[in-house]
Amino acid sequence: MEKAAFIAELKMLGIRAMLLNLAAYLISTFFFGFTLRFALGLMLGTAVMVVNLLILQKGISRIAYDAKRDGKANIALHTRYYLYRLGVFAAAFSFALLLPEFCSPIAAAIPVFYPKLIYTMQGFFSRT
Repeated sequence: MEKAAFIAELKMLGIRAMLLNLAAYLISTFFFGFTLRFALGLMLGTAVMVVNLLILQKGISRIAYDAKRDGKANIALHTRYYLYRLGVFAAAFSFALLLPEFCSPIAAAIPVFYPKLIYTMQGFFSRT
């Protein structure tokens, strides 16, 4: 993906993620009340989502470059980038679990599912 197209996609996901964060926070007020730790958990999860997307884009462009150059895909490289993304999520979720008074672990996990939700809803509402 070209850099400009990726930045546009990242902006679109970021805006929709903030709207979903607002919705998740408002829904959480019925269960937990207005808490700063839930909002901080959502922000941590959103940051993890963005970092995961950056790692995914870097990995895909690297794999595509290698495949075009060598004529074959490097599965080990694909696995390495997947483990990087998994490690970023594990570190953030562990942070939230170890310091639950700072941010909510549930809230930190929710934004990781936003890209699937956003792209699914975009598919439902597109007129193609």
